[in-house]
Amino acid sequence: QDLIATDRGPALVYEHDPRLVRLDHHLRDRDEQLGVGHRLALMRAIAETLRYAHDRRLYHRALGPQTILVDGGQPDQPRVQLHDWQLARREADTRFDGSGLTETLRPTQYGDAQNLLYLAPEVLAGQELDDARIDVFALGALAYRVFSGQPPAASLSELQRKLDAGGLRLSEVRDGVVESLQELVQL
Repeated sequence: QDLIATDRGPALVYEHDPRLVRLDHHLRDRDEQLGVGHRLALMRAIAETLRYAHDRRLYHRALGPQTILVDGGQPDQPRVQLHDWQLARREADTRFDGSGLTETLRPTQYGDAQNLLYLAPEVLAGQELDDARIDVFALGALAYRVFSGQPPAASLSELQRKLDAGGLRLSEVRDGVVESLQELVQL
């Protein structure tokens, strides 16, 4: 990967790796074959990659299954790469306020409505929320997707209803969910 300067600002350029596929495609194509061990390893790899960025005060702010590339060739040690860093921010103690939100984060920047399901509702409502918490919410919503086989909700209003009712509960869509996994995912 290279960091280059462009007319529009800095850009990361990655070498194309044909083994990498978007997480949403990986899950769609292989969901039935993926065991709990692979799903745990996948979430661990995503969380560790995100922690690496956060340790360097770099926040993605648009994390979702479309922004994660996966090489699942080794099920116990999947390799992940975060991409689409257009909305990322590198600052300490960065906070949103309602006025700055419209200038820096607009729902249209996230693509279709499915991408919005991984964005903290506070951001969409224009409330103050630090960048790390935006990524942590997305990580929980991603865990729900990885372990349930489904997006966290069908719409933003359904997501809000689930959150108001206690969070995303895997046991509502999967039988036999152990309590520790339920707690890990529940937002």
